[in-house]
Amino acid sequence: MKFLSLFTLLISIYAQSGERVISVKKIPVKLLLNEQSVICSSAGYGRDFLKILVPQLAKHSLMEHRNIGVSAPCLAAGDCLNDESQEFLKIIKEHGSINKKSIMKITLKKAFVYNDRDKVCRMWLHEDVELKIGKFKFTHSRNSKLPDRRSKKDCL
Repeated sequence: MKFLSLFTLLISIYAQSGERVISVKKIPVKLLLNEQSVICSSAGYGRDFLKILVPQLAKHSLMEHRNIGVSAPCLAAGDCLNDESQEFLKIIKEHGSINKKSIMKITLKKAFVYNDRDKVCRMWLHEDVELKIGKFKFTHSRNSKLPDRRSKKDCL
């Protein structure tokens, strides 16, 4: 525990970090919810998650939000085994295809850590996607390392 406290203190002395929102886009989408586009899958996660495929996401995002083995980018809304997820899947199965309009929100953020000792700024681009259907909030995030910078002004 003492080591962790000392490590945190040293990081705070030698490094500054933060995050800045670059852009927020809100895009109206028309979804076709059916047994092919609403799935339970563990791809990209350690257990089964309720996911929806959102083909329009590829057109509007910078990063890849597609999991292995699916035909379109996808967003996840939590554990597939809980009662609410099972009820949602049951409704989709009983009704066949359901057309649904929603708003997809894509937020781009720059995250940074400036190290005073090394005089280097490490940067990452974060892309967060959200879409709400009823009581479900579907999300997905991706990160990408950006080139380091040498100027503290460029970092902060």
